[in-house]
Amino acid sequence: MKEVGAAVDSGDALVVATAEVVAQAIGDDNAALLSRYRRGEALSWSSVLQAFIGWVGFRYDAAGAGDLSWLSTCDYLRRVLGLVEETEPLAGLSLVAANAGWVQAHAHTCFLSERPELMHGDASDRLHDSKGPALRFRDGWSACVWRGVQVPSWMIERPDSITLSAIDRQENVQVRRCMIEIMTPERYVTSGGAVRIAADETGVLWRRIWLPADAWAVVEVINATPEPDGTRKHFFLQVPPHLRTAREAVAWTYGLRPEAYDKLVVRT
Repeated sequence: MKEVGAAVDSGDALVVATAEVVAQAIGDDNAALLSRYRRGEALSWSSVLQAFIGWVGFRYDAAGAGDLSWLSTCDYLRRVLGLVEETEPLAGLSLVAANAGWVQAHAHTCFLSERPELMHGDASDRLHDSKGPALRFRDGWSACVWRGVQVPSWMIERPDSITLSAIDRQENVQVRRCMIEIMTPERYVTSGGAVRIAADETGVLWRRIWLPADAWAVVEVINATPEPDGTRKHFFLQVPPHLRTAREAVAWTYGLRPEAYDKLVVRT
């Protein structure tokens, strides 16, 4: 049975990522407690407790494709193994799961939503689109996502608006690094965004520090193989900011320590 479940319910990472973006957008209902209190509505101890520990809200009340994917096992048992009678109690729920998006059931009412009309991901199954929204629903709601990180739409729609000052003003570390990636590390470095830390025959190490625990670094390397016109391409590879030399940074990109990297015969 476990083998069947693993085969038909692979746990689609893109679906999980989509559910997270939707849950974050809708937000929790914790803020509604105060308004309910002001309206004189009764608040049970359990509802207050659940709100404080974060168990109230769309994230916990609704079920999406990722939550209902276990029904695929029942569908396999029904369609392939012929266990129709045994799986009949779940037939209705399976039909909903196959055709709807999120389901939020209450005592006398059940809300159903459509599935996204657009959902783009990268090779790592992260929500991503460099040209527009990575996620969009038919009612017009959408989200721009860069390699799994939700970003303001202007970053995707108007990438030329990303400047050094805009990057420095951004407080969210993940969004800030997305801004640098969209601008490209090469443009960020050549525009004066980073400081040259070290250089040797392997490359040049660049770093930008905002706070002691908040820094960014790349190593600039030159392709050992020349292009047909004789020029050599420059590559900017992001590395951990604590590295101190270009040799150490280049070795890190190979997954090696500097002394092991020095023993390599062929370098590209």
